[in-house]
Amino acid sequence: MEWNRRLFLCAAGAVTASPALSFAQEAPLPEPPSAVGPIKLFDLEELEERAAKVLTPGSFSFLAGGVGAEWTLHENRKAFGHFVIQPQYLRGAPAPDLSTTLMGMKLSAPLLTAPVGGQGLFHATADIGTARGTAASGLLMTASGASTATLEQISEAVGAGPKWYQLYLPADRGEATALLQRVKAAGYSAVVFTIDALGAGNSEELQRTGFPVGRALAAASARVTAGAPGAGIKRGRPKNSFDWDDVEFIQKASGLPVLLKGVLSPDLARKAVERGVAGIQVSNHGGRQLDGVPATIDVLGPIAEAVDRRVPIIVDSGFRRGGDVFKALALGADAVAMGRPVMYGLALGGSDGVKSVYEKLTQEISLTMRAAGAGRISDIRRAYLGFETRAQASLY
Repeated sequence: MEWNRRLFLCAAGAVTASPALSFAQEAPLPEPPSAVGPIKLFDLEELEERAAKVLTPGSFSFLAGGVGAEWTLHENRKAFGHFVIQPQYLRGAPAPDLSTTLMGMKLSAPLLTAPVGGQGLFHATADIGTARGTAASGLLMTASGASTATLEQISEAVGAGPKWYQLYLPADRGEATALLQRVKAAGYSAVVFTIDALGAGNSEELQRTGFPVGRALAAASARVTAGAPGAGIKRGRPKNSFDWDDVEFIQKASGLPVLLKGVLSPDLARKAVERGVAGIQVSNHGGRQLDGVPATIDVLGPIAEAVDRRVPIIVDSGFRRGGDVFKALALGADAVAMGRPVMYGLALGGSDGVKSVYEKLTQEISLTMRAAGAGRISDIRRAYLGFETRAQASLY
């Protein structure tokens, strides 16, 4: 489904003649949606348009938009067309079983919730609602280092379910050590170090709205964390230049497995494995950091070959259908991290909306597996994948 977000924002009055003056009078910020309940949906691609109707133009643009010309944002979706599913018939495959194990954790499907900052802009329950919906789906929650709720609140919402913490590394090593100790004490089983976020992305569409992002995020955080454990701890200035010493520091200071998020090349993936990284997350930040980088599905295969199953591979950015997930698994991914669709579900129905999104997606994965002749997640390999063109096939 294609629709023009910019035209929608214009129609909603989001684009003003002078964005800098739009909030000069410190106008009251509207409350985020608060509805909780299952949502009916026919496909995940429709969710973006539906979420735009319940979010403010600024909050929606903050979530849905990319940076620059948004080439990478759109390429993330288009690139799935480079690959075709090659069914394997007459194999006597049993009824599809989506369950899998990821770094020792049992999941109901090869899916996890990607870290997304500022969730208090999308729903009153913020990260807490997302955590509850993810846990209720039997999946893995990744708490964002830019969360609205505290990491302790998110951990409590997940309960005994699996959870990782995504890190924006503070520049001060003392602050970083204290943060990582909190993460471990709260029961997170791994740290996801995001290496591709070296500052705020240049979202031209968000700038057009004049949305006061900083003030809105502060207000949302104050509302969600009032009286919560960890609420009084301020985030330090993030580090904006990384090297392998930072990776080693995080490994030692946390005492937890560390995954690298933002990997887009086989060479970097190979070096990460050699340096003891516990997992790779192939990601371009959903097109929110650097425009012009490749779609993740296009680089996944070569990265998987370089890793050679020595560590798990997660992939994100642009996934909307069960067939997309199937293609990623066939290319060598162990699981897919979902971002925007989960946030749209949160905006429309809170924790139940998140659960509805995962129910629909797992239903599609199951149907794809059945039609393609795969009974188990471990069955899905390169043999189930073809290529749109001969030139594309030559890359693999």
